[in-house]
Formats: sequence, structure tokens, C-alpha cells
Amino acid sequence: ARRLMPGGFYVFTCESKDGEGWEKTPSNRFRHSETYLRGAAAHANLELASLMECHLRNQAQEPVPGFAVALRKRDGITDTPALHP
Repeated sequence: ARRLMPGGFYVFTCESKDGEGWEKTPSNRFRHSETYLRGAAAHANLELASLMECHLRNQAQEPVPGFAVALRKRDGITDTPALHP
């Protein structure tokens, strides 16, 4: 977040998790809840420009649910805290 110019975007995908928080999967991947993503974005002074549900890939011939996320650095913000406290 610190390297983003004001108005800049950070776009990523991640596995989704129902409920709250995040968790590590047996395959050493991480799942995040929508609530967690929103909170982490707010903590980093980023606005949630878009969050949509999607299937990231197939694993064991089953779709893996996830989120496509776009965060935007607010105009006028020149420094932001680390995403994870």
C-alpha cells in the first residue's frame, strides 16, 4: 500500500472463507473472509473499489471459490500503515 500512488489500484485474487477471519488450508494456501478483507483494507487506508465472488481454479476436479478484489488508495493519502498489524 505504501508504494501505491494516490488513486492507484491493488488488484488480486484469494480463496474465500465463510464467516470471519482467515485460515490456512491443508494445501498451505490461505482463505480470507469478506469481512477480513474489508477490515484489512480499511486498516491500510485503502478503499474497496470492487469485490466479486469467482472460481479461482479447479482442484481435485472441484471449483475453488474465491474473491477478485480491487483496492484503491484514496486521493490525498501519502502514507499508509502495513496491511497486517
